[in-house]
Amino acid sequence: MVVESKHQCFERTANYYLIIIKNHSSFSIEFKTLIRPNLNIKLSKPNRRILKEVNSIKENILIIGASSGIGNDLLKLFLSNKKIKIIGTYYKNKIKQNKKNLIKKKLDIENDLKLVYEIIKKFNPIIIYYFATPKIHFKSIKNVNLIKKYKTYFIKIPIKIIKFANNFKSKFFYPSTTYNNKFSPYSLTKLKAEKEINKLKKRRTEINVLRIPGINTKQNLSLLSEKLPNFRDVMMERKEILNKVLFKN
Repeated sequence: MVVESKHQCFERTANYYLIIIKNHSSFSIEFKTLIRPNLNIKLSKPNRRILKEVNSIKENILIIGASSGIGNDLLKLFLSNKKIKIIGTYYKNKIKQNKKNLIKKKLDIENDLKLVYEIIKKFNPIIIYYFATPKIHFKSIKNVNLIKKYKTYFIKIPIKIIKFANNFKSKFFYPSTTYNNKFSPYSLTKLKAEKEINKLKKRRTEINVLRIPGINTKQNLSLLSEKLPNFRDVMMERKEILNKVLFKN
């Protein structure tokens, strides 16, 4: 008897419903399941070159959205630098790491930008990494409220932070995407965000916009079967990405 894993069961159920949807185009079906695959992300040990570069950073670091995903991966890397302060913000999911050089702040990015401004003022000079993200849909969903939220998170708020940071010795890192579905609200908003943020490059704040390739996140690990690299692996393999992230360009 063949025993299915939870992930295989999840995948089989998803494929079953996809066949139904394809054969009945008039149906609009969205389903959720209590059975989720194991979402543990195994991170490779950073190599000496990355650690040397990280430990050479002299500015303090603010990571907006440091509790999971790329933000948390970078947080773990930056914590190796004991000479600087790392300020990590979170909202729903708490930051699990505890280090002397780590300051954790709960932040509702939509309603409390004053806290971000206070951090920039207090810990100047500072590098700001922006990973605040609402729930993401990669499909072409026509939802006015969803698009409005994306514009708030990915365009309006980052531009406000950049404009404020312009008064201080700051750097701003903005993650974009490689656009697997160019017509999804997420991709369209990110593309517009790139254009709007790049218009601000003449300001004193140094801005690095990076189109991040397909990588492992807790979100896509539950949806995709293909094996993707972790962000730190991409940094180790591609010097241009490492330089962008660490402002070595």
